[in-house]
Amino acid sequence: RYLKSAEVIVNVVRAERKALTACLFLIGVILFLAASLVYVAEYGAQPDKFPDIITSFWWAIVTLTTVGYGDVYPVTAFGRVIGGFLAISGIFIVAIPTGILSGGFLNEYRKTEEKK
Repeated sequence: RYLKSAEVIVNVVRAERKALTACLFLIGVILFLAASLVYVAEYGAQPDKFPDIITSFWWAIVTLTTVGYGDVYPVTAFGRVIGGFLAISGIFIVAIPTGILSGGFLNEYRKTEEKK
């Protein structure tokens, strides 16, 4: 019973792999741009909080996933704009793959029904 459910999940991910890969690429681009921009915006004001792009990348991941620990945050106006954009983008980053996978499950369900 559980193996069949896992098979359905694998089939959906396989069928939607191009769309999911494009989504992951988009996430990577957004993270890289946000990390680079926040580093440029915040390094002068907070060199201890944003010492390099790798640390800024971690901040971008935490902000994009809406975890937001609160220990590191931008203080400049441009940095806050980037942070706000990134936090709002986190909602879309969850919504896009959810829609892709939902459509894939619907297609898989239709295939199953047609076989019956």
